[in-house]
Amino acid sequence: MLTRTDNDLCSHPRQRCPQVFDLLITSPLARAVETAHIAFGNAAKRFIILPELVETAEPRLGGPQRGASVAMMLQRHPFLKEWDLSHIEEGTNWILGEQTELCPPAYHHPLPVEDRLAPLRSYLAARQEGSVVVVGHSMVFDRLLGKQMKNCELVEHALSG
Repeated sequence: MLTRTDNDLCSHPRQRCPQVFDLLITSPLARAVETAHIAFGNAAKRFIILPELVETAEPRLGGPQRGASVAMMLQRHPFLKEWDLSHIEEGTNWILGEQTELCPPAYHHPLPVEDRLAPLRSYLAARQEGSVVVVGHSMVFDRLLGKQMKNCELVEHALSG
């Protein structure tokens, strides 16, 4: 969950980017969902949650690196009822990991980031919408774009298949 400082930081991208987007795609981790909602909730026509945007598949990591079931996400964030969660396939691309010393059992993507980059790039490049904003995690964006990003940094980038 985001802190008050995080909430303030999340509002900055929206202030710097006043346009309306055709689509917003975000990771299912709570901090990304909350960032997407705070920064772009009124600035996108459609929302998709995509597990491939999660930054790690390392089950040993806890807390902010792990996610919740679809049912729990909907309970925690009622606004998700209006978002497309159909890309989350519990047991396939969103699996329940074991309890670690850092957190109770929680969800994560089973594949390493490196194995998801090419399909993710193709998925994003194939989108037909005119303007898409993607909210995710630096470990994915750093590799996908070849650029070290900061928290809540805006980067405009055209992907080719």
